[in-house]
Amino acid sequence: MIARKLTLGGITGGIIYFLWSFFFPGPSCLGIWQPWRSSLTKISSPALCAPMPPRRRASTCYPTFAERIRDGLEYDRVAEEAAKNRMRTGPLLLSRPSLPEGVEPEMGRTMLLSFVIQILAAILISFLLLQTSGLAYGKRVLFVAITALAANVICQFPYWVWWGFGTSFTLVTLLDITIGWTLAGLAMAKIV
Repeated sequence: MIARKLTLGGITGGIIYFLWSFFFPGPSCLGIWQPWRSSLTKISSPALCAPMPPRRRASTCYPTFAERIRDGLEYDRVAEEAAKNRMRTGPLLLSRPSLPEGVEPEMGRTMLLSFVIQILAAILISFLLLQTSGLAYGKRVLFVAITALAANVICQFPYWVWWGFGTSFTLVTLLDITIGWTLAGLAMAKIV
């Protein structure tokens, strides 16, 4: 019985969230909530793409603590201050290089993987929901919404704090994911 509830809750919640994310794909489709978008199109400075030593190409401008230990690098206060000054004066570009192998831009595979991840997330939320058997339907939906909100805060706010992601981008992402999982929670709370 528990496996059946986890399976049905996971598949149903995963499908609902997948449809939400497919038809409302986050901040990128919400044109009225895109004050950060203009900053993405204005980046054209060659200084942002300054050459780095070969060992540093797929990493940050300043070595992380783990990289300094791995590469036997000494602490360089001058280089750290220079990196901090570049961050202060901007623009700041955060990217994820995929060197040297690249990434195959295959939409079908990407969507399938996203769908599987959303079903996995829904199964995990269904498991948590099974622990709330004494709650009424509305409180179980609220439980799913708060679970999504908590996971979102845990995942999104560090990017806002540490990497300077825009406040509006962070809040819209938080709202988008919370709404999607609340919609999934409406069905999951009934099934599980």
